Order: sequence, then C-alpha cells, then structure tokens
Amino acid sequence: MLKEILFLITPMFFSYFMFVKAKNFESSSKEKEEEKHILKEKISKIYLPIYLKHTSEILIRENFVVLQADVNSIYYFETLNLVDKILSENLNSISTKSQKLFLEFHVYLHNSYMNNLPDIEPYELSEDEYLSALFDSLDAVYRKLYESLIKEYRDICHKLELPEPVEKFD
Repeated sequence: MLKEILFLITPMFFSYFMFVKAKNFESSSKEKEEEKHILKEKISKIYLPIYLKHTSEILIRENFVVLQADVNSIYYFETLNLVDKILSENLNSISTKSQKLFLEFHVYLHNSYMNNLPDIEPYELSEDEYLSALFDSLDAVYRKLYESLIKEYRDICHKLELPEPVEKFD
C-alpha cells in the first residue's frame, strides 16, 4: 500500500518541482532581458553620444590638431553643452559619483558662460589669470566627469559583452 501511494505521489512532487523551477527560470530570464534592454538604452541615450562627441571634438583635436590655438574653440564648448544637456535629461540613470561630478561640472560651465569664456580669444585667455584659472577648473572637472562616465560605459559594455570604447590613439 505504501509503495502504491509513493508510486502515485512521487510523479506529482517531481512535476511540481519542475514547474516551480521552470517558472523561476522564466522570471529570471525576463529580468535579465529587461536589464539588458535598460543597459542598451543607457548606452544609446547617454554614453555613446557623449563618447562620440568627446572623441570627435576633443580627443582627435588633442592628438592631431595644435591645441593651443584651438583650446577655446566652439567645438570644445559644443561638446560641454551636449554633455550638460544629455546628463541633465538623464541624471537619474548615471551613478551617484557621476551625478556629483555632473553638478560640479554644471556649476563651472554656467560660471564660464557668466564670464563669457566661450567668446574669449585664446591669446586673451592666456593673458588673464582669472579666466585661465576658470578655464582650467572647468576643463579639470569635465575630465573627471568624462573619466567617470567612460568607466561606467566600459562596465556596461563588459556586462553586455560588447567591445569596449577606445580611449587613446596610438
């Protein structure tokens, strides 16, 4: 009698166990797919546009253009404005460290506009200690922010098994 009961109950327990496992796997798969989708969205909305603008306007200029004459060019401030705009719209999607750096960057950027820094000629910038210090501070904060963002971008690429972004030209 006990054998017959076990013979009937065992398949039911096994079926229930397999059902629970399949449900857990399904919900786990959905969560992973949702996470991948969110990470891909972050790349397309935040990291990739900033990376492309930085690479095309700042990194290439630093490596292939004489930077002294070009340092205060419109390209530099276009890049900073794009970074400011993108991060302002997506502040909740970046790390706390990057948020803190962004707030500092945002203040320096607005301070530079209040002092008409984008309109100043490079030779004037090098002659005025205050404006030069203001530009250097803005640039230093931007560099820290960019390093933080590129680290996040690299981490996301690693999670999604995508190629990492190029940082330097050799």
